[in-house]
Amino acid sequence: MEINTHVIVSCPECGQIRVPVAGVTVRGCLDDDTWSYRFTCEECGEATFQPTSSRRALDAAEIGANLETWHYPAELDEVHDGPTLNLVDEVELHRALLEPDWFDDFANVGQ
Repeated sequence: MEINTHVIVSCPECGQIRVPVAGVTVRGCLDDDTWSYRFTCEECGEATFQPTSSRRALDAAEIGANLETWHYPAELDEVHDGPTLNLVDEVELHRALLEPDWFDDFANVGQ
């Protein structure tokens, strides 16, 4: 029985190509079950990230592709009780960020 050592991936420049399984990383979000893969195309050298189905991702992982799982940042679940930013707040923030010492000014707020 022949062991599959390549994964068929899609490069935006080169189209479908075969990449050694060790050159592919599959990523799965445990919060919403979305899957993707990344690789560097051996033909054009382009680093690529593409969505895929859970079935294809798990098939690739099963034959040896690197597997990464991740969660959404915990900050998405935080409750914020302050006022929402408005257009004036955004303009003031943008203007403040143009100043060379903006970080020091920001760090000293409330002290």
